[in-house]
Amino acid sequence: MKSFENLELKEKLESLGKIREFLFKNNYINSNKFVGELGEYFSSKILTLELNKRNNEVGYDAEDKIMGKKYEIKTLQEHDFNKKRSTYSLKNLNVHKFDYLLLVVLDKYYWIKEIWKLNKEDINQIKTKSGSIDINKVRNSKIEKIYL
Repeated sequence: MKSFENLELKEKLESLGKIREFLFKNNYINSNKFVGELGEYFSSKILTLELNKRNNEVGYDAEDKIMGKKYEIKTLQEHDFNKKRSTYSLKNLNVHKFDYLLLVVLDKYYWIKEIWKLNKEDINQIKTKSGSIDINKVRNSKIEKIYL
């Protein structure tokens, strides 16, 4: 039988597990998709949005109850060690169920770095043929940045 020993990795993963457990216990996240949920959490707090309580609801993640606008939220975590990851997949996006798309960027430590607000026209202009959006194209566009 083979064994694997990497104490440094084991220690880091244990730390991540403890952090994840803290996030669950304190209701910052409620699934294993915590990068996305962190983006939703930060967006809801920064923009005073009410998160959609039905996690499996297709179409939108949060709502501005005062203005009556719905938001779909996509989150990307940037890593210093993985420069290639810069796109948001929009494969299952139903643009008829929300008013705005929020693109959230987290840093390598899961902290909020940027939030971009796209309307449907912005999405159509910047979306690639494969149905994704590259954050670098967003950064170089006139799309509204609502958090820095």
